[in-house]
Amino acid sequence: MSKFIEKLKQLSEGAPQPIGFRPREAASARPKIQLVIMAGDGTPTEAMKAADSVVVTASSTAAAVKMLKVMAKGTGSILGARIEADGDMDTQKLAEAGADFIVFGPNVPLAGLLEEKIGKIIEVDSFLSDWMLRSLNAMPVDAVLVSHHKKEGAVVTFEDLLVFQRLGAVLNKPLLIPVPGIISEKELSTLWEAGVDGVVVPAEAGQDAEAVVKIRDIISRLPYPSNKSKEKTSPIAPRVSLKEPEPEEEEEEDDE
Repeated sequence: MSKFIEKLKQLSEGAPQPIGFRPREAASARPKIQLVIMAGDGTPTEAMKAADSVVVTASSTAAAVKMLKVMAKGTGSILGARIEADGDMDTQKLAEAGADFIVFGPNVPLAGLLEEKIGKIIEVDSFLSDWMLRSLNAMPVDAVLVSHHKKEGAVVTFEDLLVFQRLGAVLNKPLLIPVPGIISEKELSTLWEAGVDGVVVPAEAGQDAEAVVKIRDIISRLPYPSNKSKEKTSPIAPRVSLKEPEPEEEEEEDDE
């Protein structure tokens, strides 16, 4: 399984604690909300070393393969790949080049997603209807990245929180969201509580090593949410019993 997806699933589902007298899992070993950087080109930066994962974005599989090989030498982070051209997604070549997972849009041909060993993160619009979002729960994808369109440098707003809270409640898969390069400890903590499992810093903001390292430090200090298990909203249907009612026993008349 993809290393990055495994971390996301531990976050989303919560790692089970041992039963009995075995020691509980150390807090330092438990993953926290993940930090992802989008790479604008094939040049490793100091900022990328602070990320849990780096996603190379390229126009084709061939270009992404070249970037992955360079990135593998310059950063110790888990690598992912995002191909801008919908029809050029060769997951086998990307996996061989070192991609642990791929990020793709809904228009990517299904034939290009058949590599089972690589993690799959679908990128969707944040304003999809609930029934379409619930459809993703049954799809062969491992996580969801929200395309939440905001101006560059925009702060996280209360409306954003409402959107992310809704997505976290409807989806049963790990959720990643884009954030600006500057974000506070309380904002990150609130997002984690809302069901967000990973934050994605755009390529432009990812060039600022100081800002990325600051986010990394904030994450390391964050307390674990009190209840990380996501509560899913689903319609509740009344139970209908198919068992036929037993006939009533007739009372015997007393002989006079």
